[in-house]
Amino acid sequence: RESQRMIANRTVQIEEALREQGSNDEAIEILADLANIAGEVGQTEGYGAISQHYINMRKEGRRRAEALADLKALYGVRR
Repeated sequence: RESQRMIANRTVQIEEALREQGSNDEAIEILADLANIAGEVGQTEGYGAISQHYINMRKEGRRRAEALADLKALYGVRR
């Protein structure tokens, strides 16, 4: 749904925000992690919404794996 440019820009913004918090997550890793979740979404949420939720969880202190697991539980494929 979102353009490649928007996704790239948003991913770099996430990388920068996490660096400000002392994390060294790389944009390519962030993109792979979030694109995997966004690709499973059966609802209206896209990459932008999921990435915002991810950055909010990380700012709250959740670690990468924990935040991704929470996102997958929230936005993953509904069975």
